[in-house]
Amino acid sequence: MALHLFLAACWLALGSALLLWPDLALGRRVSGYWGSGIAFLLCLYNLARWYGARSNAAAQLQQFAARRRAERTAEESPPVRNPEFDFSQPPPPAEQPRGEQPS
Repeated sequence: MALHLFLAACWLALGSALLLWPDLALGRRVSGYWGSGIAFLLCLYNLARWYGARSNAAAQLQQFAARRRAERTAEESPPVRNPEFDFSQPPPPAEQPRGEQPS
């Protein structure tokens, strides 16, 4: 991630140097507009890649934190059991229809 930021700074420095070269060339007619334009585009490209990697890392961190919160709440809450499928206790006595006596 820091590599993209470093490369953007290098391209910015090169583009600035190429743009200012005619002023530093001591009267020579040297044009660095094309080179400086390409260097500035590469600077913008590396800045976009740096920003994309940074925001992607932040989004992954948020997803990881949300997943950990969900796992933690699942571990803390007791499991919900359906009493119809709980075979650890004896079944309740069956209801007798009205009017009949148990024999």
